[in-house]
Amino acid sequence: MSRTGQTYGDYEILEMLGEGGMGEVYRARQANLDRIVAVKFISAEHYTDEINRRRFLREIRASSTLVHPNIIKTYDFGERQGDIYLVMEYLEGT
Repeated sequence: MSRTGQTYGDYEILEMLGEGGMGEVYRARQANLDRIVAVKFISAEHYTDEINRRRFLREIRASSTLVHPNIIKTYDFGERQGDIYLVMEYLEGT
């Protein structure tokens, strides 16, 4: 399921950047601050698995406490209709 074109809170999903074991990452525009961010969603197959859901929420909380030039900044997180997402600093690159 592509989330491109959908809006989650203040975040308009623009394009998919990649996917992995835990989820998908999209480039998005944060409307209220007019900036580009990265939004990571937990994979759909993990929505009903409480252990993975808690692991994803722990990842969000842990990443929000880290401050280092080599670590992506965590800006926000949210949940909408079972979708859990993490909003992070967007860095261009491969």
